[in-house]
Amino acid sequence: MNKKLPSVIFHDVATSKDKCNCVCEIVSTAYENGDRLFIAVENEKAEIYLDTLLWSKPDVSFMPHAIAHEKSALPIVISTHIKNLNGATVMLNLCSSISPLANEFEYIHELEDHTSSEKKRLTEERIHAYENKKIVLQQIRYNR
Repeated sequence: MNKKLPSVIFHDVATSKDKCNCVCEIVSTAYENGDRLFIAVENEKAEIYLDTLLWSKPDVSFMPHAIAHEKSALPIVISTHIKNLNGATVMLNLCSSISPLANEFEYIHELEDHTSSEKKRLTEERIHAYENKKIVLQQIRYNR
């Protein structure tokens, strides 16, 4: 069976505030559209930070989400695990490299991070990795 490659959307962010706002908007939009979202992070500290951000962001309405390390029925899952724990069709990849799960999703959101030269370099590596896999990329400038 030939599975369709995902569409990858890079969101151009220049500041830490932009990153937080952009992440919250991606999560909110996915939830409002009825999409299941898997948020990939690299470590427990990132899981906790993102969970706290999503609970505390005042302009974002309630979105049922949780940190998960096993299967979950919630529409939004934050995890370090390399497994699509909630059967999501959309991924928000907040890791420094592309996910080995990339082909399991219809859409993947990435941050085109310009907050430091190292983050910019890692973004460029992810862009090249997707291009090498012949995955179509879209770039969106975050509305600051």
